[in-house]
Amino acid sequence: MDATEVPDELLRPALEVAFAVAVVGARQRPPIAAPPLLRPFLKLQKLPDRALAPVRKVLENDDEFRERVGSVASVETVDELGLLWLQRPAGWEDAVAALVATAGAEAAEADAERADRTARRRVDAAEEAARRAQAELAAAKASLSTVTGLLEAERDRRALAEAARDKVLARAGELERAIERASRRLDDADMAASVARGRVLELEAALEQSRGPDQEGFDRAAVVSAIERACEALADAGRAAAGNGAERETLARPDPRASRRKERPRRVAAVLPGLSAETREAAEWLVRLKRVLVIVDGYNVAKSAWPDESLSEQRSRLVDALSELHARYHTPLHVVFDGDGSVSPGFHRRGVRVTYSPAGVIADDEIMSIISGLAIDRPVVVVTDDAELRERARAAGANLLAVAQLLSVVGR
Repeated sequence: MDATEVPDELLRPALEVAFAVAVVGARQRPPIAAPPLLRPFLKLQKLPDRALAPVRKVLENDDEFRERVGSVASVETVDELGLLWLQRPAGWEDAVAALVATAGAEAAEADAERADRTARRRVDAAEEAARRAQAELAAAKASLSTVTGLLEAERDRRALAEAARDKVLARAGELERAIERASRRLDDADMAASVARGRVLELEAALEQSRGPDQEGFDRAAVVSAIERACEALADAGRAAAGNGAERETLARPDPRASRRKERPRRVAAVLPGLSAETREAAEWLVRLKRVLVIVDGYNVAKSAWPDESLSEQRSRLVDALSELHARYHTPLHVVFDGDGSVSPGFHRRGVRVTYSPAGVIADDEIMSIISGLAIDRPVVVVTDDAELRERARAAGANLLAVAQLLSVVGR
């Protein structure tokens, strides 16, 4: 066999020893010059794959260097094949050819074993995948059966709900007709009572005219009182006759005096002294009002100011900013976050109250509940960009601040 036919990978141990000999020689004092072709690799810690061919070329062309390497090599350091290739005793080529053939057979056998192991693993994986697929199919069939049962139950529930709805609608129609009948009867009864009162006035006038000097003992007031009581009884009888017992229990005639009752006083928003409501100056003026409470729509502000942060980080940064605002103006602040009522805020700051809306309640409704619970003369400022909440808060007499206005005041 020609020496050039031996694969580089089989000669790697010998080539690595040659590289080590060159490196050690170059570092000696005085140094032993390394072959020029190896000098670019002498600063490396180990022999890279790209250097195998240059080192082999040096060993094949530089007999002196190869003999120097062969003199320090041993079977333990370079294996039998590498030692023969470096030292090249008589008949070395045939011995190398035999070793190469043996290595090739061993490599082929190892490749076959690896291929067999790979094939077995693939078969095992395929069988496992088939078992999982069968299990998933069985689970899917069970789920389908469950879903089918749920759908049938839902259809039955909807059918019952539709039947109940039809009954409710029919009952609502009956009640509407009963209301119309009762209303007509009440109108008739009121008309009768009005006519009776007119008759009382006529009787009172007639009595006044008919009274003579000899009638001093006549008690006109008692007669009039008796007649009025009779009229009231007549009116009560008319109302009692307006419908059956069920209608009298479920139908109530509106009190005509209700429209004349005094309306409850309403909260009035603070009037800005010549400032535009959308400016930073207006925001500063509002948060410094005497007795003002600033209510902050927590997530609406936090998500707008720090959209890339986690929810917990958004909450923490918002409360820190509001704490700085309180420290600057001594303004009481209340921030409300949406929540299920089970999470503790955990980061109250001085002058800043932090709450979560209860389970099943959104932050908007919680904010409106807070406003309704305040004294009517206490100024309120709501901070949000939510259009619906702004409209509700405005209707409740609160002043409004946009998120950008609050952030400009706190310097965020």
